[in-house]
Amino acid sequence: MTQVLSLAQWQQGFLRALLHAVHSLVKQHSFSTTFLEKLAQLTGEPSPSTEDIATIPLPRDLTLYQVLELLSGAKASLPLLSVIAPLREDRESKLVKELESILEGLEREVGHQLRKKLSQRVYGLYVIVDPVVTGGRKAEEIAEEALQGGARIVQLRDKQRDKGESLPLAQTLNKMCATYSALFIVNDHADTALLVGAGGLHVGQEDLPVDQARRILKPHQLVGRSNNRVEEVLESVSQGADHIALGPIFPSTTKEVGRPLARVDTLRRVKEQVQVPVVAIGGINEKNVEEVVQAGADAICVSSAVGLAPEPRNAAQRIVERMRQAGGKV
Repeated sequence: MTQVLSLAQWQQGFLRALLHAVHSLVKQHSFSTTFLEKLAQLTGEPSPSTEDIATIPLPRDLTLYQVLELLSGAKASLPLLSVIAPLREDRESKLVKELESILEGLEREVGHQLRKKLSQRVYGLYVIVDPVVTGGRKAEEIAEEALQGGARIVQLRDKQRDKGESLPLAQTLNKMCATYSALFIVNDHADTALLVGAGGLHVGQEDLPVDQARRILKPHQLVGRSNNRVEEVLESVSQGADHIALGPIFPSTTKEVGRPLARVDTLRRVKEQVQVPVVAIGGINEKNVEEVVQAGADAICVSSAVGLAPEPRNAAQRIVERMRQAGGKV
């Protein structure tokens, strides 16, 4: 005879299985012991028993991206408990809230680990693709030639058009970058970065704050921030920026920033004080790139030097070669 579970029994069983599944994930991936301690208190035992783990079909070789998806799915499932039926006991309601808090903390930790790994790809030639800085050519053409020339990162900066009009271009560039194993970054628009699954977002000093951008983005997506002075750089890092851009290093005709030059000396001071990747930007071209690389820049960001070049791919190749000769990682 089949036993029919009451809603209360189903809720309790669901919570227990979820608790042990998350506990197992935490142990497998060596997350903070704080989470283990909290989960142990909720499960009522020091660690899931062999029998419990055997009933949880979790592969032992999950990637951090898969762990993040599982954690997000687990958190999203919690409201179902009260939708199906009100939680009847105060302990159960408290347990759900505590588990939700733990899942949020784990999401942050996994996201941080993934961003730290992803930020290691912030190096080499970083090309800003702007539809108004193409010399009359398509932005997609400039992006592909830049990637063929060795660009490691492409950022879409599209300030002239509505986001709905710009979205197809962002989708195309994101797929293109994936083909070349390059990072794709969206300027300003966190919602666009989220929708296309970009590697990250870039914001200016007056744009969306880093912590607010994180509320829109996936936990693993990078956030970079523009800076002009050492004090701004330190503020950006304290806010949790995964990498920072410093500039303008030299006078630039592409973007009127209305700010003083940061200069190479500031770049050297910044590199002495921060651990995150530093992107140098502003007026950089193949003639002066060696000086910037030797000052410590992890990545060199250009726009017109590639976008307005007669042959963008060759221009990118020449900059990459100059970076290599100067000892930069390309």
